[in-house]
Parts: sequence; C-alpha cells; structure tokens
Amino acid sequence: FVFFGNGGVESEQLLLQWYQKIRPGGMLIGSYSDKVFKNQIKELFQEQNALITYVNSRLWYIQKKHFLSCIIPTYNRAHTLSESIESLYKQNLTIPFEVIVTDDASTDDTQELLQYYQQKYENFHFYVHAVNGGASKARNTCIAHARGDLIFNLDSDNYLEPKTLQSLIDVLDASGCDM
Repeated sequence: FVFFGNGGVESEQLLLQWYQKIRPGGMLIGSYSDKVFKNQIKELFQEQNALITYVNSRLWYIQKKHFLSCIIPTYNRAHTLSESIESLYKQNLTIPFEVIVTDDASTDDTQELLQYYQQKYENFHFYVHAVNGGASKARNTCIAHARGDLIFNLDSDNYLEPKTLQSLIDVLDASGCDM
C-alpha cells in the first residue's frame, strides 16, 4: 500500500485499517514531511509489531513483522524436552515469538519441567491434557492457543541448531512463498 496523507485522525485510522490488511512482511509506504505526522505514526504503530523506517525527510515505510509460534507436543519426554525448549531460545530471532508446549498426560516429571520454563520465560506457555490423546491432539491444542502468523512444530525429542528458524523466515520473506 502506498499512502499520501495530510495527517490528522482520519489518516491515522486509514493507516491502521490498511495495516491490518497487509500480510506479515508487507509494507505501507508513505510520503509526508510534517514532523508531527511522523511522530503520530511512531506512536500509532508502537504496539503493532511494526518496523518503521524513515528513508529521508519525505519518504517512510512501515513493515509488518512476523510473529512466530513454536509448538511442542510432548508425552513422557522430560529427559529430552529441556534441550528442545532451550534450542528455541537460542535461535537469535529478529521477530517476536512464543513457545507453546502441550503435555499429553505424561507420567514422568514433564509438568514440573514445564512449570520451571513458565517461570523462566515470559513468552512460554504450556497446557496439560488429563487423558492421553496422542500427538495430533496435543499438537492441535498447541495450535489452538498459538497467536503467530507463523507456526513451527518441533518434536520434544529434537532440537535445532542456532539460527535455523531465522534462516527459514529469511527464505520465506525473500521468496514470498507460502510455507
């Protein structure tokens, strides 16, 4: 979207409406030289997961960043789960993310481990099934609680090398493909 505006409340509302319609990675591009309007843009998009860039005194763009939900279904994997979770926090992501784990009625120390991680990381969430329903049901519980436009599934006995997810996101953005 390209925006040419004269500032004011109408312009702010229009920018927000357009911003909601663009896909993550997409941009609003505008031309306006008034410093008051530039400050309004900064305030308006401060809480919108947006990257605001001023190219020069007249040209700016707002890019909608991705939000990644990393999901992990698990059952009796307390002995491998820590390595899986920690590998997600070592990704050096340039976008906001969350980690969601669903314990599918484990009988080992999985729930205690999940409570530890919930205390350790603000963006860590977990859910517990009372009855084992299988990996698909646990995965679906994670997805039902995911807030991201991107979802990455990691099995609880696997881990990622650092920068793996950012590399995938970079390819996604560069190619424009759906993954």
